[in-house]
Parts: sequence; structure tokens; C-alpha cells
Amino acid sequence: MMEPYKVPMKNVIPNFYYITEENEKISSYKATINPYIQESIARFITGDMNLDTDWDNYIGELNTLGMQEYISVIQSGYDRWASTAK
Repeated sequence: MMEPYKVPMKNVIPNFYYITEENEKISSYKATINPYIQESIARFITGDMNLDTDWDNYIGELNTLGMQEYISVIQSGYDRWASTAK
């Protein structure tokens, strides 16, 4: 009965763990990036920010807060897991 809804295992990424230094960086980035994202979502929804005119500034602020570095830390953890998962 559940078979049609089953996700193929090749599409499932299991939990993987970060090293201590990565966890510290992730926590720090989340503490600044996530509140900004949540606030911006609310502002986009209420019309206080406009998707057409404010989007570039939104992305710029994410980059200022360290979004690219945050993604890099997460990618490093994933790459380490992927190299041992084969």
C-alpha cells in the first residue's frame, strides 16, 4: 500500500555529522542568518520589501552576513560524508 509513495534510497541523504569546528561555525552563521531570513520573509509577505526592487539588496545582505561561507561549511561536511559513503 505504501510502495507508490516510497522514496528510492538513492534519493535519500542520510544524517551525517559535522566536526566540532564546523558545528561552531554553523551555529554562529545560523544565529545571524536565520533571523534575517525570517524577518525578510515577513517583510516580503507584508509588502514592506518588494521582490522586484529589494531582492538584490536581500541577497547582498545575506552575503554580508556570511551566507557563502555558511554554505561552504555545510558543503565540506557533505563532501566528507560523500567520500566515505561510496
